[in-house]
Amino acid sequence: MLTITPTRGTRNDYFREMLEDVLIWGLEPAFGDSWYSGVDNLKRVKNHRLGWLFAVESNCTVSVDKGRWVQVQKLDIPDDGGWPFGSRTLAT
Repeated sequence: MLTITPTRGTRNDYFREMLEDVLIWGLEPAFGDSWYSGVDNLKRVKNHRLGWLFAVESNCTVSVDKGRWVQVQKLDIPDDGGWPFGSRTLAT
């Protein structure tokens, strides 16, 4: 069983440690919950050219179309819960 022991620091420091392990192991995409979905962490994943799937809080602001920012809770999400953006990437 794999055990990761974080060094002292913030949750974002811990996330960066975990991301380095993911890169070493060659795992993709990177997954995470809203606890780790801050802009700096998401940009770090993006800069490594990894695919990613993270939960975000409903008040998180995203850009679906360049220059148009909206809170996740105000997005028009289909009743069936389907992904309304196809394969596009949301800007963070």
